[in-house]
Amino acid sequence: MADYHDLFPTDELQTDKLDEYFSAADEGGANKLDIIHLFGKEKLENIQKSLSKATGLAFITVDFRGEPITEATSFSHFCRQVRSNPAAIERCKSSDAFGSIQAAVTQKTNVYFCPCGLLEVAIPIIVRGHYLGGFIGGQIRCNDAPETVSRLSSVMHSAKSEEAALQYKELMETIPVYSYEKFLDIANLVFLVINQLSENEISQHLQEDVLKKRIKKMQSLNQRYLKENLLLTKELQEIKVNSNPYELLDVLTSLLNLTIIEDAPQTNDLLCSFIEYAKYKYSEKGTFVHMAGELEQAERYLAFQQKKLGERLKFSIQIPKELYIQKMPSNVLMPYIQSAVYNGIMLKKKAGKCVLRDIQGTATW
Repeated sequence: MADYHDLFPTDELQTDKLDEYFSAADEGGANKLDIIHLFGKEKLENIQKSLSKATGLAFITVDFRGEPITEATSFSHFCRQVRSNPAAIERCKSSDAFGSIQAAVTQKTNVYFCPCGLLEVAIPIIVRGHYLGGFIGGQIRCNDAPETVSRLSSVMHSAKSEEAALQYKELMETIPVYSYEKFLDIANLVFLVINQLSENEISQHLQEDVLKKRIKKMQSLNQRYLKENLLLTKELQEIKVNSNPYELLDVLTSLLNLTIIEDAPQTNDLLCSFIEYAKYKYSEKGTFVHMAGELEQAERYLAFQQKKLGERLKFSIQIPKELYIQKMPSNVLMPYIQSAVYNGIMLKKKAGKCVLRDIQGTATW
């Protein structure tokens, strides 16, 4: 029979991941990828039932130690009677263990005659070289098996077991007879089915692990972002507390009053303009505001800069009055105007002009 790796070739990367998966499971103190954890008892028994209906063979699943882990499926009346006899059950268990051990060692299907003379097969469940357990099936008679097939009756002698089996000799005659070739074809088919199902289950386990790791990573990132958001919120609150606009406006108003006393009209005009500018800047405006407010703020800023720069700065606002009631995002227009004044005029020796005009209903400068 072909080696399982030849039947189901796998890429090196996926094999490494599986080896890693098995190693991680073993480090946990127990192999979580044993046959029960891979399929589940109920699913294994359903597979057994389906295979029994399709092939006519009896089946039971054993773990990697050879211990039965499922209920027997479609066992013949003869085998049930023999296994219910305390004098014969141990020899039957030894037979099952022998088949599973041989399958584990060779990692291939092992066909043999049980001590009662029935043909059986141990089908290893292998995932990338890891033996997880086996399907023990058969319980049929065969008259044309070659002499090379192991006959456990020659090595498992027990007078009490043989005496118990003889009591049910008539029941043995009711067991169907299969040709050896047909039995091998069935065994090979079950091998392919079982191990392909194992591959699918392992792939599903790997995908679940990947998803769990992604979810865990997302949860970790979410916690980190929550902490960062709390920190930023705290910093913002501290900035708001430390930057009190009312304190600034109070100082500016006092200076404005002083300019009146000292008869400094130019300084007075400059402070008036800046106070109105500061009031609008620090006011609660919301996300969208009327264009009129933003344009008035732009005009205050440009007038303030014009007084400082003199003839070097000229500006004009050419926006139709009907657009003033339209809404626009707040705090969007001013950064462009400030950049234009600084880069286009302050950094140059020549005079410049800032024009804010409307093109096809959109305010631009």
